[in-house]
Amino acid sequence: GDVARNLGALTSLVTALEARHPGALDRMRFASRLAQLFLAHLPVPERQRWTIHAACILRDVGKLGLAPPGPRQPSAAEAPGHALIGARMLAGLAGFGRVVALVRHHHERWDGRGSPEGLRGEAIPYGARIVAVVDALMEALLPELDPEEALAHGRAAVERQAGNRLDPALSDRLLFVLDDERQGLRTALETPDRGQADLQRRRRGA
Repeated sequence: GDVARNLGALTSLVTALEARHPGALDRMRFASRLAQLFLAHLPVPERQRWTIHAACILRDVGKLGLAPPGPRQPSAAEAPGHALIGARMLAGLAGFGRVVALVRHHHERWDGRGSPEGLRGEAIPYGARIVAVVDALMEALLPELDPEEALAHGRAAVERQAGNRLDPALSDRLLFVLDDERQGLRTALETPDRGQADLQRRRRGA
């Protein structure tokens, strides 16, 4: 189908993202596992699961259009930019039309103060609200923390943002998944990605 024909293009995008942002591929793998577990606990029709799962994995592909990370973290103003860039990248791939909308809107906020359209509450596409919760957790998984600490930090971030940035009901559901699937998610985090390994080597002075 259209998706299969575009796997080469997707592979190229992911390879380029990994080259520019080391560790991105391992983060995509973890996001994929997290999304799979999350979706298993949500009333999402089977035909929509692939679309949402793909959007969770590809939500940050637009970071290819941003400058590589420097000594500072990207500012909040830059965050929505990669959502629009990623949506434009994926719009050129046949079969990804529904994924595009979710990537585009995953930086909308439940309180209406997000981007790019300032959608509020249930006006935000349901799939984009799922991607936003996954994204909030992924943002909080700091590579310098061990898996248990990283998951605790991620959990706290989702709790803190529920009802303002994030759909509160979906946030509660993800918190349940984090508790219910804790061992599996911890195991998935135990192998450090290349970015984390580099950071650890720098800290040891290697």
